[in-house]
Amino acid sequence: YPIAGLAGMKIAEQQGFFKEESITPEWVLIRTPADGVANLLGGKADIGFINVGGLAAAAAQNLPLKAVAPMYFSANDFGIYVKADSPIKNIADLNGKTVGLVQLKNNVHAMVMDSIERGGGNPSSVSFTLIPAANILAALRAGTVDAAQIVEPFIANGGDSIRPLIPDVFQFSGGKGITAYYIATREFASKNPALLQRFTRAVNKAQEFAQGHPDAVRKAASAVTEVPAELLSKMILPQFGSDLALENAEQQVDLMVKYKLLSTKVDIRPYFK
Repeated sequence: YPIAGLAGMKIAEQQGFFKEESITPEWVLIRTPADGVANLLGGKADIGFINVGGLAAAAAQNLPLKAVAPMYFSANDFGIYVKADSPIKNIADLNGKTVGLVQLKNNVHAMVMDSIERGGGNPSSVSFTLIPAANILAALRAGTVDAAQIVEPFIANGGDSIRPLIPDVFQFSGGKGITAYYIATREFASKNPALLQRFTRAVNKAQEFAQGHPDAVRKAASAVTEVPAELLSKMILPQFGSDLALENAEQQVDLMVKYKLLSTKVDIRPYFK
């Protein structure tokens, strides 16, 4: 999936952390996060990832998933952008406009609505439409949408043709927050506990390595997204770590309930046991 946040797992491969744990990964390409969950449930993949909103939706449907490790944390490596010459100058100008998101009815959708409200806009007047991450920059440039959720490394790829309108959607928590987790199915986890322990060790090593080696993150991001490495020198790097940040995740779920993207409050903590 073409986002810089997957750099941690790619680093585990490139730096030999998977090899140390006797793991040889085979990569499965997906267009949307929902595809990844479907692959897991359909037996087409063993490990996937899910954002906080997807985990809440899974809890609402009682899907048999288990969170294995944190994937990455926000560091302004994604946000809502407009074209450089857009007449939209402030958040309130989004009223009545169309915003492209890489996933609907999830935690980012809720946080964008929260940011619009904090910026003096009316989130209920904004139309949201789904566009895959790999296509969303082109959609914004073409005028298909008025604003769009751009994820690194596509912010760097966009360069001077785009400008941030809401660079930080984690305003509710002071600009910091967990974005996603690596997951497996309950069945796979129960049959392969030792393998998941090895996977978690390898990923945690990679997360720690990533924090001190920004060039390695750029190299891994280039491999995951196929964006040329020379375009990534100015890429905003996501943050990595081993903290599950459950309280922050629960705050994001509360926003989903507030903005009616989730019909009722759900408990995500059982997915970490």
